[in-house]
Amino acid sequence: MFRKAIHYFLYPVRALDDLPAPVGDALRRHLAEADIRSIIVIPPQDYAIHREARWKKNLPFGWRMTPQRTLAFGSRQIVLVEADNNGAINTRVIPLDCLVYVRLGTILLYAYLELAWLDGQHIEKRLIEYNAVGEQLIRQQVNRARQTISNRLPPAPLPPLASTAHLPFKFNNYLKYSLLPGEPVLAAVHQPAIKRGDGWLQPYLSPNRTIAVTDRFLLLLEEPERRRKTTYGIITGFVPLDRVRQVAFRQSDDLSWIRLDLGGEAVESVEIPLETPNADVLRAVWDALHVMRV
Repeated sequence: MFRKAIHYFLYPVRALDDLPAPVGDALRRHLAEADIRSIIVIPPQDYAIHREARWKKNLPFGWRMTPQRTLAFGSRQIVLVEADNNGAINTRVIPLDCLVYVRLGTILLYAYLELAWLDGQHIEKRLIEYNAVGEQLIRQQVNRARQTISNRLPPAPLPPLASTAHLPFKFNNYLKYSLLPGEPVLAAVHQPAIKRGDGWLQPYLSPNRTIAVTDRFLLLLEEPERRRKTTYGIITGFVPLDRVRQVAFRQSDDLSWIRLDLGGEAVESVEIPLETPNADVLRAVWDALHVMRV
């Protein structure tokens, strides 16, 4: 069960011939070797599962193991090959033009890449977990894919913000880290974690979160836990603006809510609570974008 830590680390592979034959063959069916920008192997990861019996009695931890995964990044698509312990091969082809959103999460040594893309009449999703050592390899390729998507999108001709210094230090730094070279930020708001009510026992509705709109993307940065205190983890994500099909705002008590319909023929809706001044900023930029599209 237990392996040396280095055996969990993802690693790059230079050529298809360096992969197990079934994995290399699966990739060749969908990518010409000359079109491959990067190949990354993600070894199986095992994670403890906390289990409870009736009356909250703790049971021994269970374990789940992810399959060995190989990601090949091409100029127009990402190909994911999964190989289970029995040798079965499962392949998914993700065209960059079909991506609805991408999220990168890092919480200490745990990290993941979440991909959502249009596949006909529905949205497919995949969560790829890995050890955060080497996370930069994944992020570099995700940024290259985002640059490719950016090249096909017309820029929104709105004036950029003069500064994002009004954002909390952590979120401002991660926003700058997430931007493509020269990418302008048209609007950015930070929404601290929101509780359901005023009592200290009331649950949180949402985590600390920053929402930014650039000339081609919607960017979301949030912490993995719903609480006011700043945590160590961060989740960064992007949505191409042409995948935001509709934006709607509603008021509920003292909160505003923004609903984002993401996708194309198939749609996934995300609703985010906001303080009214933040909602007003996002509504203004979205109204301006809508007028320009019409």
